[in-house]
Amino acid sequence: MPPEQISIREDSGLLYYMIKNYQPFTDTKRFNPDRPPIHPIENDLAWYIDNPEKIYTNISYCVKTGDLESLSLAFTQQVPVDVRDQFFKTPLMTVCRCGNYQVAKFLR
Repeated sequence: MPPEQISIREDSGLLYYMIKNYQPFTDTKRFNPDRPPIHPIENDLAWYIDNPEKIYTNISYCVKTGDLESLSLAFTQQVPVDVRDQFFKTPLMTVCRCGNYQVAKFLR
């Protein structure tokens, strides 16, 4: 990709097509609706959990895997919907190639 066509974010210096990956911040295997805590004080997850580290993923990968949480997080952070990756493909082009109707409907 020619350097003059590479779009870089002003706040972080990252490429626009590298978006922050959504991560749940609790241990999903510890308690669930089938196995709730016995006592309310036993559920102390919010007291000691560290903030998860930031993981950035290519927007095309999120589109291919159907990661709608990461895509909606990126679009709320002002990432344009028609951003192009290193192969000049927009997310809509990628999802049409993969055939995922739900993600295509989300992107329109």
